[in-house]
Amino acid sequence: MQALHRADLPSAPMQTVAGETVALGLRLIRATNKLSYDPPNAYDRVGQIAPVIITMWHAEGSGLALSRPKDFPLNVLVSRHSDGELMAVVARRFGLGTIRGSGGRRERRQRIIEKGGVRGFLEMKSSLESGTSVCMTADVSSSRARRAGEGIVQLAKASGRPIVPVAFASSRHGRFFQGDHQGAEIHLEISAPGGGQTGESGIRLRARLGSREAGGA
Repeated sequence: MQALHRADLPSAPMQTVAGETVALGLRLIRATNKLSYDPPNAYDRVGQIAPVIITMWHAEGSGLALSRPKDFPLNVLVSRHSDGELMAVVARRFGLGTIRGSGGRRERRQRIIEKGGVRGFLEMKSSLESGTSVCMTADVSSSRARRAGEGIVQLAKASGRPIVPVAFASSRHGRFFQGDHQGAEIHLEISAPGGGQTGESGIRLRARLGSREAGGA
């Protein structure tokens, strides 16, 4: 999915076709691989404190689509760009709600408004207030990978809901599209929400996500 650039998606029909293709590929992966959770009752535990703000690094969103139980409602933040439209198609095919907007990294106010940052923020806050969990990547800029932005921290402060970092690992992640994935395992690790602390800084969030990833590798 990272190889699909905006220039490769010139029209809405092509975006839909690309999204449907990605969704089909993910379903194939899910059907031919073993999925495990750490802890085993991860979603049950998260459900007890829901609604929550689920987060992961960029490029790990597909793992969420593969692992989310059908009875766990979730709205995901998707960018308003053409590549975001592809991801919105994938999300809907897996029963996920979508909120279009920006994750809110530090930019000029007008630029944030143009990208839908304010609207996206308010919709996520509203979703949490209505009892539905939300999901957004921690590193809101793919050009600055694995550097947590402030948007998710501000959302936690405004909503009073905990941040729950998740990480995904696969025993043969480099071979899925080479047809050699029989017997592979997909592993999901969900971190405790830090005792319900919602005021953690971007630095702290980065450290927690990093530790979860290392533990799940």
